[in-house]
Amino acid sequence: MNEHAVHPAVQASPTAATPMAGGRAGSRTVLLVGNYRPSVSVVRSLGRAGYRVIVGRDEFSSAAEYSRWAAETWTHPSLRQDGEGFVRAIADFLRRRPDVGFLFPVLGLAIIRVCEHRHLLPEDVVVVTPDPALVAMCDHKTRLLELAAELGVPQPGRAVVRDLPALEAAVRQTGYPCIVKPAVAELRLYGEKGVICRSAQEFRGRFPTWPEGHESLLVQRYVKGLRHNLHFAAKDGRLLRCLDAVSLRTMRPDGTGLTVEGISVELPLDMRRYCERMIAAMRYTGIGCLQFLRDEASGEAVFLEVNPRLAAGYAISQHCGLDLPQLALDLARGAPVPELAGPFTYPAGQRFAWFAGDLEGLKEALLHREIGLGAAARWLGTAVRSALRADMHLTWSREDPRPALVLYGRMLRRSRRR
Repeated sequence: MNEHAVHPAVQASPTAATPMAGGRAGSRTVLLVGNYRPSVSVVRSLGRAGYRVIVGRDEFSSAAEYSRWAAETWTHPSLRQDGEGFVRAIADFLRRRPDVGFLFPVLGLAIIRVCEHRHLLPEDVVVVTPDPALVAMCDHKTRLLELAAELGVPQPGRAVVRDLPALEAAVRQTGYPCIVKPAVAELRLYGEKGVICRSAQEFRGRFPTWPEGHESLLVQRYVKGLRHNLHFAAKDGRLLRCLDAVSLRTMRPDGTGLTVEGISVELPLDMRRYCERMIAAMRYTGIGCLQFLRDEASGEAVFLEVNPRLAAGYAISQHCGLDLPQLALDLARGAPVPELAGPFTYPAGQRFAWFAGDLEGLKEALLHREIGLGAAARWLGTAVRSALRADMHLTWSREDPRPALVLYGRMLRRSRRR
């Protein structure tokens, strides 16, 4: 057992700004950067609560800037090209705009960049992220898996490798099917969060050489089962709120990738206990998403990862009454969050859909010849049924339709070009 099980897993970062009672003189203006799918829900949540939201964007955009609740749009340098330049641009903007009291990064990479260069930011701006040291820990999956092992939280077997011979040996030892992942959460492996290998032939086809841009890779036994996304808020290691949403389908034929259909379910007791154990060991303050798989073979809850941010399918939580963006601001500025007499309750059985993601996944599967026309027709039928019976949609809203309409327009233009 190492220090994680005995002492706090995360030491407070010396560059972390001290939480303030309300930002710059009680400002209620928020600069949102790292514009991706949950950004639409964040803008809607904070706008309804009376915050003035400035939406930052670069060449990538979730169309949150088209929301009726977006007060301004600010174009910033690409965070994917130059992390320090991205944060310096934010710092310059904040110095020019003393009315902005909060900086809220949404995309995982934006959170990492802001935490890496937090010392560049004005000290009187409340940065809405967990502690930088905690963010760094969550970005390295091996550290989280080590912590989970020390705390008795079940997980697949794992091996960390740094070259092709070690990768080949680890795959042979793990057996098939197995999954190979980046050891760093925000990296992608051939465009995916993980590559499933079901045979030696499939492995050799995917990994003829060591993939560029990766110092290390993680090899694990592939666990088949539904993914549970535990959306939570915590303070000083105490779990304050938690909601479980199960991913029923994703935008990839093999079940990897982003969720396109899901449902809220009652939080299983074993997952709640494991979540509480890890949050306590990390002394977590902030919002996040902790993921498990329910192993079809054994019925065991298997730990996957902790994301120190809003998950891509977060909007179902907001629909069910768990408003994490407002909680994130309160926790970051040190405001009191009411304690509940018992566990947070919410309606189970609420379905959500992401129709645009369904169509995008279908298009990509056809382009890469992963499915035939018959399977494509079945996929389309399933997507339509899912959209019609959903209780809520991840981007579409009748009272705020423009973001979704803009996204559909972009998808149509890309399809025409291709």
